[in-house]
Amino acid sequence: MATAAASRKDKIPCDVPCENVRSVLEWMNGNGQPGAKVRLAIIEDNMAEIKKSLDSIRGGITKLTITVLGAALVWLITVLMPDIIAHIH
Repeated sequence: MATAAASRKDKIPCDVPCENVRSVLEWMNGNGQPGAKVRLAIIEDNMAEIKKSLDSIRGGITKLTITVLGAALVWLITVLMPDIIAHIH
């Protein structure tokens, strides 16, 4: 048993305490809770829904931008242009 532990220790290239390795493994696999692997799998499964939501948000922002620019153009044509034309003539 001691020789197996010693041979494993020789294969580890750095001096990492075992507690740090256990902490990382608990974070990855979970300790009675979903770990990083499970959470990543859930995100990957819901990727289509996430993309759909982002597309919806992008469409809303585009529509809002077009509406604001259109309103500014209408304001320019109806309010500023008559004043500019009146000052020219």
